[in-house]
Amino acid sequence: MGNENSRRLYPGLGAVELAQSYEYEGFNSLQANVTRRQSNGLTLLTNIVWSKTIDNTSSATEGNDGPPNPFNLQSGRGPADFDQAIRYNASANYVIPRANVQGWKSALVNDWQVNTIVSLQTGFPFTVLSGTDRSLSGVGNDYADQVGNPGRPAGVSKIKEYFNTAAFVPATIGTFGNIGRNSLRDPGYADVDTSIFKNMFTGERVSAQFQAEAFNTFNRVNFGNPANANTAPVATVSSGTYGQITSANSPRVFQFGLKLLF
Repeated sequence: MGNENSRRLYPGLGAVELAQSYEYEGFNSLQANVTRRQSNGLTLLTNIVWSKTIDNTSSATEGNDGPPNPFNLQSGRGPADFDQAIRYNASANYVIPRANVQGWKSALVNDWQVNTIVSLQTGFPFTVLSGTDRSLSGVGNDYADQVGNPGRPAGVSKIKEYFNTAAFVPATIGTFGNIGRNSLRDPGYADVDTSIFKNMFTGERVSAQFQAEAFNTFNRVNFGNPANANTAPVATVSSGTYGQITSANSPRVFQFGLKLLF
């Protein structure tokens, strides 16, 4: 704004960085683990975490913009940037029982094992920003105003409009926005990795193992954050890609290898 200097408490004095220990974080969780020790060739490990992390900033580094309202340090209170409501992991290892065969048949059908890892997690939160200095505070980190239901309208592509972009508008002049920090969440993540190992031969001094691995086995599309950039947990009303998903995680990848142990 052209009159920013005239609105300063001390005209002519620009931004002043304040370093103080105003940051805080609270974490609560329920965690459960289930383990099946090796039995009939199968080993299984699963765990689930149901949690909530609340803080007033997740990037308390030098130069951080801080809360939207510099006169109210609690205005940035909300779910942490890394908060995940639910995270589930499972891993299984199965050693295929040996068949009672000899010679080349034994070399072909015996000494195999199958492995899999399953990872599921809910999305990370992000904030909708106004994109301009609506509060006239000179900070430029104002949140948006919510004026409608943020749920994506029926029939609209989640890639082109992940949430109802019309539900948010720039904050009213002189205000910092009426939404809370990190009030929306990205699409989440689901992945299954599998592998098959074959012990080629085992000697006293040297052994070999063939490995075939598939990452993202079912080729599921895990969309990125519908924000300005996948590294910043914010979506800005004034951005040209506001509300759009412009990235995704890796597709299915195969990997083969031969491991020698000596």
